Amino acid sequence: MTNSLLTAAEAIERLKVKPQTLYSYVSRGLIRSVRHPDGRSRLYFGEDVARLHERAAARSGHGPVAADAMHHGEPIIPTRLVEITAAGPRYRGHLATKLAAEKVTFEAVSELLWTGLLHEGAFAWDTCSLPQNAKALPSPDAPEQMLETFARLTIELGMARGTASARLRKGDTLHAARELIQATACSLSLLNRSAPRTELLPEEKISDCIARAFVPANCDLVSGIIEALLVLFADHELSPGTFAARIAASSGAPLHSCVTAALCTMTGSEIGRHYAQMEQVFVRSGDASRIIERARAAIRSGSSPLGFGHPLYPAGDPRAEHLFQLMRQCGPATQDGENILLYAETIAREFEIHPRHELAILALTTGLGFPHGSSAGLFVLARLPGLVAHILEQRLDGRILRPRAKFVGLSSLG
Repeated sequence: MTNSLLTAAEAIERLKVKPQTLYSYVSRGLIRSVRHPDGRSRLYFGEDVARLHERAAARSGHGPVAADAMHHGEPIIPTRLVEITAAGPRYRGHLATKLAAEKVTFEAVSELLWTGLLHEGAFAWDTCSLPQNAKALPSPDAPEQMLETFARLTIELGMARGTASARLRKGDTLHAARELIQATACSLSLLNRSAPRTELLPEEKISDCIARAFVPANCDLVSGIIEALLVLFADHELSPGTFAARIAASSGAPLHSCVTAALCTMTGSEIGRHYAQMEQVFVRSGDASRIIERARAAIRSGSSPLGFGHPLYPAGDPRAEHLFQLMRQCGPATQDGENILLYAETIAREFEIHPRHELAILALTTGLGFPHGSSAGLFVLARLPGLVAHILEQRLDGRILRPRAKFVGLSSLG
């Protein structure tokens, strides 16, 4: 059901509603739809229909309500950090796309999430002196292992600061967070196997360091684009990784352990490794027409096309559009980047559906000639400030996050 597309009759039967009610759900953004290949009707996202069906069933009691909330449903954790709106996420009241357009630095947005204060100008951190174990981290055997490398780095940095109890007593969380983000940015350069590991220069911005590692010939332009990407994805409410970090924080785990829990969650095929799967399709096929025809065939067979349809942004993800606009302005430098842009524009136009942020990030990193694995790596690096902010907020709550399971009987595992 998750990736399926339903006809109007199938959606109406599933929901037990009248056609007018289905169309009302669509107009209110509760169910996403795409234009049918016949051009006369529309198809509806099965996961949205399933979610509304569960929500209707949830009215029978608190347990079902909680279960429904676990699938893009009703909010279950209060937060003052981020609000998801039709215009994109707001970080403590500041719209992410506006911060990116105004060229606010990634470091300033990090401090905003942590402290509520927004620094103006070319704000950067003092460069942390990284421990030797962070500098000696070996390159991953494959680009897909970059997120596990981040997790390994995080654990190493935590252990270098002493025992878990000692770290919790010190209370230097923000300094540790800055060190972690800088170390992660430097380790991202391991993807560029043709050059040595990049080190941060004194008071150098994160975006400048990455640009210098990946495209040293055009640092200024590339740094500005990386800055926007990092700012746009610094937080996104209760994503699976963030939820894992908050669960770890509620148990009393130290910062690095909480972040590692999130990073391990983000290695899943539906999050971090999703980028590698998309690279397999878009980058290594080398033919835009074949990719487009494959998407058309998927829609004709009742499946949603790869890289489209975010459930929280039925009218389109403003973060994705911001990145695509940047790409159009600078122009893709590679044929693979041009192919992804053509695919995104063609499918969006033909089926009246909006591209997801993963497709936009992949289009940008591929178009700029970044190494394989950099799209997932940049996305996870961007998310680190939000993870830290949620860990800090969860600690203040003082309660363990411990959802209940509903026993539904024994079954054979075959």
